This record gives sequence, structure tokens and C-alpha cells, in this order.
Amino acid sequence: MAAHRLNAALAAIAIAVLTAGCATAVGGTPLAGTTLPPPTTSQPVATSSTTPTTSSSVATTSSSAPTTEASSTTDTSIRPMPPLDTTDVSSGVTTSSSTAPVSGSIAGIDLDGVLADLESTNVAAVESDVDLDKLAAAVDDARSKGLQLAVLSIGSSISDDDTASISDSLFASLGGTVLVLSPSLVSARSEQLTNDQRDAAIKAAAAGKNDLEAVTKFIASALKADGVATTTSAKPTTSTKTSAGKVGGIDVDGIVAALGSDHIAISKGITDVTSKDLKAPVDKAWKNKLKVYVGILSKDATGHLYDVASAVMHQTGGTVILVSPSVYAISSLDLSDKQLDAALDAGADATSYTELVTVMINTLLKK
Repeated sequence: MAAHRLNAALAAIAIAVLTAGCATAVGGTPLAGTTLPPPTTSQPVATSSTTPTTSSSVATTSSSAPTTEASSTTDTSIRPMPPLDTTDVSSGVTTSSSTAPVSGSIAGIDLDGVLADLESTNVAAVESDVDLDKLAAAVDDARSKGLQLAVLSIGSSISDDDTASISDSLFASLGGTVLVLSPSLVSARSEQLTNDQRDAAIKAAAAGKNDLEAVTKFIASALKADGVATTTSAKPTTSTKTSAGKVGGIDVDGIVAALGSDHIAISKGITDVTSKDLKAPVDKAWKNKLKVYVGILSKDATGHLYDVASAVMHQTGGTVILVSPSVYAISSLDLSDKQLDAALDAGADATSYTELVTVMINTLLKK
């Protein structure tokens, strides 16, 4: 599999391309009511592999093995949760492990290897000569604008049914929006787009002359859809909020709505920490002109929690700390990567949610 290193300065799985500031991720607990709805799974548009039409097929021009780069997402973007001293942390928690993981192969394609590439870089190729650097750049840009996209380019001829099955399998593990391109079919699954929106994006992609152009057209169409954030402001404020829908299975808009005047959101089912417990460190941050928002989530995201934190940040501005059962993340428009990394590291020895948030904020306040 080919992999592409994400730029460490990527400040978002955010909703907009960050031109200022930086983002890093830490763990958190999803909000109540973030259970995934049935995914949109209307049939992709299929065409003949010999005579594709502009409305439903994407031409691929190669069958040679893609070039590869051994790399992965920056390690500084996320941290595992430290062991917490709690007797009820599992209450109400639904993690992504409940989703059947990808395994085995379909049409001779190693799904485990593809998934590993997609989790690392959001792009993968099998016997395709697509330029992975350019493909990753397009996908990174889309993700920064709120479309949590993962793309697999397949250069070898496989059946349309197999292409659709691969799309279904990857989506079950990744959530967000998954796009699979084979020589005769554009197949997409999405929890962010309606069936009509997704089908319009598929049709747009089918007009592409190659996989890179197909992906570009898919993104352009999807970002026009209601419910997908398209703001490009470097420093969005609460007055310029745009709906982000769900990111990685987490209701971003729900988190933002739950923050309230105390700038804290805690999922239903979380019993070992309250907004009152976190009020002191959060108030301290605001008094020192550090706009911090904290979310304690009751389930893990199906993708990177960093992306969820960035999506929230692009609605709130400032700095967002999210904590889920397995990881904690931070995203900020105002702070440097060095500051964020220091805060992430400081939280590694915390033994409670309150201590985790407190030590992170105290570290951020250090000059």
C-alpha cells in the first residue's frame, strides 16, 4: 500500500484549511445522542467497463503498481488516554469497536492493508498510477473543510459488485465519507451526505478523466451540500458558525450546542466528572484570555478524534480539548504546535478527567 505523510501543520480535520495557528488532538468522550444513524447506502452508479458514460464512470489509466512512501500521520496529533481512577467510566459508553472491523480481502484486494493506509493518510491505491501526493493534498483540503473523506483508487479491473462491497466494508470501519474508484465504477458511502447529495457527487466524479480529477469533482460537489461546512475563514467566530453534521460518527453540532455559557460539554452517561468539576480550570483559562472549550465524550470517534476537535474548533474558534474513552485531543487556532504538544504530554499522567483538563490548561497558560 502507498502511504502519504500528512503535514504536521495541518490544523484541522478541521472544517477549514488552517492558514494560521495549529491543531493537535487529545482524547474525549462523545456527546449523548451521537449514535450513528443508518448509513446512506444507495447503490452507486455503475457503468460498463468498456464504454463508460460521463454520468456514472471514472476512467483509470493505469494498472501498474503505485509508488509507495513509508510514512504515517504525525504522532503528535493524538494521545492515548491515561488510566483514570474511576469506577463507572464505562457507563453509557459506546465505542467504535462495536463496528465490525475490516478484514480479509475482496477481489484479491487486502482490505486490512488498505484500511491501515486510509487510517494513516486517508488515501490508498491498489495497482493504480494515481499521484498519491496530489490525491492526499486534495483529500486533506476537503477534510479541513469538514468533509471527512477517505479515498481508495483501484487500477485493476474488478466487478462493480466487488467495488461496492469494498466501499461498504471500509465505511463500516471508517465512517465519515468513503470514496472507492475502480475502472468501471464510482462507489461512495457517507454519513455526512444525504443519498441525493452523495449521488450528485458520484455523478460529478464520473465526469472526471482520471481518478484525481474524479476525486476533485466529487469533493467540489459534496462541499456544496447542506450540512457540510465550507467556511474558509482562518479564524472563525461564533457569529460565522456553519453546520458540520457528524464527523467520525460524532455529532459536532451537538457538542457545540451543549457547550453553553460555561464552555463545557459532558455526554450523558459520564458520571465521574461534572461541569462543576471542570469550571475552575476553564474559567482560569478565559480569565487569562485563553478561550478554551472542553468536551467529555461517552464514545470514541470512528475516525481520528483530532478531526472532531478541529471541526468543533472551526465553529467555536479558540482552543478545543476533547476527551473520549480511549484518546484525548486538542485543536487550536491560537496556539503553536509546540504548546499543544506540551499540553498533550502533560496530560499523560493524569488520573482523572479533572486532572487531565487542569494540567493541560495550566501547561497552555505557561509562556
